[in-house]
Amino acid sequence: MVSHGCLRAVLGSSFYATLVQRGRILNPAMKKLHDVIIIGLGGMGSAAAYHLARRGQRVLGIERFTPAHNQGSSHGKSRVIRQAYFEDPAYVPLLLRSYELWRSCNTIAASSC
Repeated sequence: MVSHGCLRAVLGSSFYATLVQRGRILNPAMKKLHDVIIIGLGGMGSAAAYHLARRGQRVLGIERFTPAHNQGSSHGKSRVIRQAYFEDPAYVPLLLRSYELWRSCNTIAASSC
C-alpha cells in the first residue's frame, strides 16, 4: 500500500493536489476510493490494472502520456517475447503463462469488435 505522502512525492505536489481536487484521490482522512493506484499504464501497468480489476479491486491508473503511447519501457522495435530464456529457468513458467494471457487478450479483443 502506498501512502499519500509517497504518492504526493512520486506524482509531484501540484499534480497530486489536482487529483485530490477532482475527486480522483481522496484526502487521507476520507474513505478510500481505490484499493490500488497504478502509476504508468504502459504494457505492465495496464496489464496489472486489468487483472486487478478482474479480481474485484478498485483500480485507479495514472498515465503521464496519452493512451496507446509508445513511451513505455517495454516499447521498441527490439522488444520480443520468447520461451528461450537463459537468465534463469524460473522465468519459463512465467513466459508460458504470458503466452496464455496473450491468447486470452486476443480472444477478448476479437470478440469486442
